[in-house]
Amino acid sequence: MKRQRRKQPIRRCALIIARGLWVVVRCLFRIMTYRVIRLGEYRRPRFTATPRGAGELGPQNERSRRRAWLQSVIFWRLLRPVALRLLVLPPLLFVSLALIVCISVRTGRTEIRQFPDGMRLCYQPVEFHSEDGTLLRGWFIPSLKPEDVLREGDRLLRQQRPGVVLCHGLGTNRGQLLSLAAHLNQEGFEVLLFDFRGCGASDGQIHSFGLRERNDVLAAVHFLADRGSVDRNRIAVVGQDVGGFAALGASVRDYSIRALVLADVDRDMRTAIGRRLGESRFWCDWFTLAYLRGYQTYFRASERQLSAEGMAESLSETQRLLIIAPHNDASLKDSAGRIIKQSKAQAELLLIEELYPSTLMDASKVGPAIADFLRRSLAPPDAA
Repeated sequence: MKRQRRKQPIRRCALIIARGLWVVVRCLFRIMTYRVIRLGEYRRPRFTATPRGAGELGPQNERSRRRAWLQSVIFWRLLRPVALRLLVLPPLLFVSLALIVCISVRTGRTEIRQFPDGMRLCYQPVEFHSEDGTLLRGWFIPSLKPEDVLREGDRLLRQQRPGVVLCHGLGTNRGQLLSLAAHLNQEGFEVLLFDFRGCGASDGQIHSFGLRERNDVLAAVHFLADRGSVDRNRIAVVGQDVGGFAALGASVRDYSIRALVLADVDRDMRTAIGRRLGESRFWCDWFTLAYLRGYQTYFRASERQLSAEGMAESLSETQRLLIIAPHNDASLKDSAGRIIKQSKAQAELLLIEELYPSTLMDASKVGPAIADFLRRSLAPPDAA
């Protein structure tokens, strides 16, 4: 009974708020759908002639009455509804844009359907926290196999190997890069896959398209560096589209990330939105600009924080960078060239023919190139 009594005020408040919103929406709808021109009401009334000598002259009286009728028609039937529309349109557009931004950052999470068991990989489920306390979940895949330890002994257990953090793309989860993780694992890399906030099995409800996810990447790098089998001086990050943008932001903040691989990364958020909208049109440009301003207001972000080209300027000269882009996508090719031009790191460009929705999903094509780049970039300092 007490629970029901507690719920009743909440339900009443919710009903009152819902009714108030419904009244506001209904009023806005009536104003926006108000007919400006009603021909049936614009018929000029017939005027009776006034005899001369009775007050004002007949023609002058009729002319003044016609002028008053015309003024009333123009103001009350034309200017007034147009002015009401102009007054309602800005707040209506603002509310619509706010709803679009709020809905877009809550796109929902996808179910994990691929697991390392299906690829005969030994793995360990792991959990760690991001900078703001968000709980992230992932898989740690060691490069050592039980048969190798039985054959070589404890010597392999005391060795430290390079580590790689894999960052999935927009609207997916860690299972997207599982095939690439299997390939890198066979090459001797310690691999960590994890779900960004609001994705897969991790906590959180809001996606920030790489802005807050860079903190998740840093947390994953620090978690991997604390593993006893990983050399903390030889850690790389590989990211797909939004994951690559977040990986770039994390590499700028932490120079211990020696190598960075980016795939399908746009030079800034405005270019990314325009590319996803397709053909560039007038309304697309205006919508992109409006959404970008709404996004910046929602997350309190600056233009530099949303520009991969601008962040690349802060990379260290000791870091290595590899950008992978499809050669049949002019926008991504141009973005890759701009990022490499602005980067201070030792950068390389790899153009491939994209067959999958995401470049890093084609592990048989990009896996050898990434493994070779990581092997050269994460080589021990005393290596020949």
